[in-house]
Amino acid sequence: MVEALERVYYSQGGRKYHGKPDCPAFESAQALWDWDSPDDYPLSAPWFGGYAVKVAHELYAHTAVGKRPCLVCLPGPAPRLRSNDDFGHRPATHIVRGQSLGAVCIRCRIVHRRDVWEVDGDVFRVTEFSLVKWPCASAVVLGLVDREPGALLAAA
Repeated sequence: MVEALERVYYSQGGRKYHGKPDCPAFESAQALWDWDSPDDYPLSAPWFGGYAVKVAHELYAHTAVGKRPCLVCLPGPAPRLRSNDDFGHRPATHIVRGQSLGAVCIRCRIVHRRDVWEVDGDVFRVTEFSLVKWPCASAVVLGLVDREPGALLAAA
């Protein structure tokens, strides 16, 4: 599990938080926001400055403010946010005809509707269920498992 940083830096205008105030990506983003006024600012009023730099705990910046870690100064995995409840998302071994096919989530299912028949006014639907491999997306979001390194780059 990745430990959360005690102090991170962010501004209202950006989408990322940074581990140090002199991060080159943070300085570049601040330069972009310096002359860009907020959406609710009156157009006739002059705008002279950007957003103030705020300091907070990493978990606060990640959860309450909705920022993501900077990939320049914080390239590792994001902090793991644990949930008190797993909401039924647990791994189980999937066994078919006596052979183990790997771990699946016991809560997640994918429904496939195949065919629809109408016989004498009655509608019959043939459906199939697929199991979702562990870890499912919900388990990652709930913080039950660590994210895969490739998933961090895809989310950036």
